[in-house]
Amino acid sequence: MSDITEGTKLFWPAQSGRSWSKDEYKKVTKVGRKWLTLEFGHRADKETLRIDGAYERAQLYRSEAEYREKQELRRLWREFLKMVDNHRWDPPVSKFQIEKAAIALGFELKACRTSPD
Repeated sequence: MSDITEGTKLFWPAQSGRSWSKDEYKKVTKVGRKWLTLEFGHRADKETLRIDGAYERAQLYRSEAEYREKQELRRLWREFLKMVDNHRWDPPVSKFQIEKAAIALGFELKACRTSPD
């Protein structure tokens, strides 16, 4: 994240379960070797953009659009996993199709390689 400079604004989404929390942008006031210092004294890891300290689960994003995109990706992933988990055995796909899907998702199956059915 070396392109973050002093004055850059990063998106800090509202923290779920905290009624006082709201979506907002925080300005970077200092760029150190490892940490970004934000207005109001918070600091974030320069590489991961995770907030340090009491807000250890908090995550900054480059923009609200990036945050919304990642939230949608998480939602779709959970929906996909639920569909796979709830699918009855004897799926209407071949072993080859399952392998191709695993490869596309970056997974390595321990089963033997097969040829197309």
